[in-house]
Amino acid sequence: MGVSCEASFRPDACLHGMTTCVTPRQACPRPSGFKCNLRSKTRWFTGFCNSHKVSHFATFFIDARAEISVVKSRFDLFHDDSVGRCPSVSTKNVFRILGTYGAGVWILPGEVMFVATTPFPTLRVFGRIRWSDDLGIGNGPSASSPTETLLQLLLPLNDKVQWTSHHVTGSEPPTSPQSEHFTGSFNRYALTRTLHRRSGSVGGATHKGIPPINFLRSYEFTHPLTCTHVKLLGSATKSNFSFCDTSLSYEDRAKDLVSRLTLEEKAQQLVDPSAGISRLGVPAYEWWSEALHGVSNLGPGTRFNKTVPGATSFPAVILSAASFNESLWNKMGQVVSTEARAMYNVDLAGLTFWSPNVNVFRDPRWGRGQETPGEDPLLVSRYAVNYVRGLQEVEDEASAKADRLKVSSCCKHYTAYDIDNWKGIDRFHFDAKVTKQDLEDTYQPPFKKCVEEGHVSSVMCSYNRVNGVPTCADPDLLKGIIRGQWGLDGYIVSDCDSVEVYYDAIHYTATPEDAVALALKAGLNMNCGDFLKKYTANAVNLKKVDVATVDQALVYNYIVLMRLGLFDDPKSLPFANLGPSDVCTKDNQQLSVDAAKQGIVLLENNGALPLSQTIIKKLVVIGPNANATEVMISNYAGIPCRYTSPLQGLRKYISSVKYAPGCSDVKCGNQSLIAAAVKAAISADAVVLVVGLDQSIEAEGLDRENLTLPGFQGKLVKDVAGATKGKVILVIMAAGPTDISFSKNVSNIGGILWVGYPGQAGGDAIAQVIFGDYNPGGRSPFTWYPQSYVDQVPMTDMNMRANISRNFPGRTYRFYNGTSLYEFGHGLSYSTFSMNVESAPSTIMVQSTSISEAHNIFSSGSATQVESVSKGQAVDISSINCEDLTFLLVIGVKNNGPLNGSHVVLVFWEPATSDLVTGAPIKQLIGFERVYVTMGMTEFVTVKVDICQLLSNLDNDGKRKLVIGQHTILIGSSSETQVRHHIDVKFSGSMKAKEFKSE
Repeated sequence: MGVSCEASFRPDACLHGMTTCVTPRQACPRPSGFKCNLRSKTRWFTGFCNSHKVSHFATFFIDARAEISVVKSRFDLFHDDSVGRCPSVSTKNVFRILGTYGAGVWILPGEVMFVATTPFPTLRVFGRIRWSDDLGIGNGPSASSPTETLLQLLLPLNDKVQWTSHHVTGSEPPTSPQSEHFTGSFNRYALTRTLHRRSGSVGGATHKGIPPINFLRSYEFTHPLTCTHVKLLGSATKSNFSFCDTSLSYEDRAKDLVSRLTLEEKAQQLVDPSAGISRLGVPAYEWWSEALHGVSNLGPGTRFNKTVPGATSFPAVILSAASFNESLWNKMGQVVSTEARAMYNVDLAGLTFWSPNVNVFRDPRWGRGQETPGEDPLLVSRYAVNYVRGLQEVEDEASAKADRLKVSSCCKHYTAYDIDNWKGIDRFHFDAKVTKQDLEDTYQPPFKKCVEEGHVSSVMCSYNRVNGVPTCADPDLLKGIIRGQWGLDGYIVSDCDSVEVYYDAIHYTATPEDAVALALKAGLNMNCGDFLKKYTANAVNLKKVDVATVDQALVYNYIVLMRLGLFDDPKSLPFANLGPSDVCTKDNQQLSVDAAKQGIVLLENNGALPLSQTIIKKLVVIGPNANATEVMISNYAGIPCRYTSPLQGLRKYISSVKYAPGCSDVKCGNQSLIAAAVKAAISADAVVLVVGLDQSIEAEGLDRENLTLPGFQGKLVKDVAGATKGKVILVIMAAGPTDISFSKNVSNIGGILWVGYPGQAGGDAIAQVIFGDYNPGGRSPFTWYPQSYVDQVPMTDMNMRANISRNFPGRTYRFYNGTSLYEFGHGLSYSTFSMNVESAPSTIMVQSTSISEAHNIFSSGSATQVESVSKGQAVDISSINCEDLTFLLVIGVKNNGPLNGSHVVLVFWEPATSDLVTGAPIKQLIGFERVYVTMGMTEFVTVKVDICQLLSNLDNDGKRKLVIGQHTILIGSSSETQVRHHIDVKFSGSMKAKEFKSE
């Protein structure tokens, strides 16, 4: 009799007598049966202790419109000679599916079942396993033969993979799926794997010493086509194909390939995954891989096995962004792409990665804020540019000249997307009402910079609508802006099922063919999901969209694959020698630690930090995240090289360390463990309290409703701090801000750190900061609001600017007029730094592009004497000479000690006042740089300021205006001594050269 559970599976959970296997050789009892109704987004790995085992690995995306809308599943077969032990994590990959299915897929009826039910968008998934006394997959007395079991696992899908068996008598392959020797259509994800069967009952008879059974696939399915093969799939030779000719441009090669496709084949290439075309030797390709902060196996294009069991996992993006270090972001991208190429070379990864997320962290409740670089458009933009370049750029000169891609990156989710599921309002149905002003100066800049400066090769449109139009169906946003104005050299892909969503969920179009035609004509090139495969051909036949539009979409897709070298000889590529030894290297793992250290923000320090190893003899570590591992790697993570929890990191410094969780999990739903934590803390010399959030509180598909610490975490902090005689260090492990204002009234809290989700070795980074081996220099990438802010402001209000008439306080440090716990850019150090302006202009003269235009370029429209323009008037930058209108701001930074350390120089702009341009920011970041300064020394930082772009405002129509008058450059945040420098911007109608009067 089976048992049942509501899944929220965790790698460390023990479910109904079954231990989840996360490492080889872990003991686990055999279950009598198992059944689960999966209702949460999770990654789980379940080992069943038999000689032959079935394990199911799944990733589920929760959609508010349905319980589950997308499922990626893999069933694995295992063999292990150690009875009663968990199998090795080196799996035998047999079955993988992606998408929303409209019919049940049965695997070995009566033994293993996978069912997906309709109607869309509802998708429920069941797994049921009934075990025989003889153990093994279907080799009990009532089971089918082992061969038949394997065939039934594979039959539901359909690309060519050969099935054979060793020691087969006879030379002709049989045609029956029931045969031991069958060659036919199988799952294209089936890899070369061997299943060794132990002796047991097969179909009621006993067989011993049965030889191994092999799954084979041709080399062409190991990687996408290499045009250097003497013979391609089928009878075609490479001489027939111009798309194999490397002397031609990527565009010409892509056009040649597309010209050879039938309409049905074209439809199959517009979706992910793309089908193979055997008559041309073109294999299937899985476009969807993820690399948000390390190579991830969340997307179906990437997996781990014994050859590469894990990859370097960097901190969540929000923490890396807090470093304000552009070179770090670029280096992280280089490491991730190197590991991705190494995994591709051993058939474990694709080359098209749908990362990074460059949405602005507009509202502190957003569950996906952890994926973003923060709330400031410039910060997000600079992160995007550097990370994308690190991912994509090829180091050697020849490849750079050839416009090759190391991997393909994708900036997502375009645009004004930052609600997942808040109080029943979900991303699929949400219509973001955005002003032109907010769109142009908040939501669009990161994508613009990603394309124009980062040269990203893909942009993903989002689920939501913007001002009534789905982003994936908006020709102004796609063709007009991304490809037209910004000049994207790459493809535009939909978020998964986005086209189907606006047809089926919000009924934006009357028919699916209309939805497909709308997307293609708007400029969409790739559909994550199978919607375009189903309806494109019919849309063409119904004359809703023409073939030329379909062809152009495919050309953009194939150009990217050509630039990646997928149609070239792999040996000719500069990455051909990369392999498993290039993944999880010592240097790569150290960079992950460095990224965490550089991002950690010291929020408060009352002299308690750093702790001294010589003074602290008894250390107590408390909190639901004190021994966290998987929590540290955030979302969209892969399998890390290793983990170091905060507890493990701190134990490297102090020999006598006690641990008390205080709460059973971050939700901290009861007080049962608090008393034990208080008791442990009483005699401690110091207490490190690690509290915060995890993916059960903030995640994709899960926005927060409040900013307070969950459950009884606040009580835990206050009770422990009130009981101990030692110093208390409060560590906040969370992505978004939390209202910890209560801590200001707890006198024994001597220091507060925000550590985000610090990656695989976050515990090392935290410990090094706490004990002073690293001098913290991170700055908060967002505003820390009080709880009253979210009580007042609905998450659905997309406006950035404050509005007094409706009691709206504005959003982010640029427009928020209320009080905050900590401002954007806040961050302390163990050293004190001083800054001064070494060089900057005091007056800037701007001029029109022509004398005739000079009379008509002011917002007031009243100027007749352009040489005597009064302050407060606003010049349209499209009508002035902005070319090379820049200046260099040179800042001296002195470290006054007592430690060496890095300092983040933040340069803000306070606009000149003008009644003609409304909605100007209170202040705005216009430049930053992280600089390392030895104690007692001074270093100089140079920030280049583009006057037209960085000292101008956007008016209500989204047009940029430069205000004539006094502008202020503000250096530093409110947590340090700020330096102010004033610049007078004056207008001259003369065509003479600009004059910069420096002090």
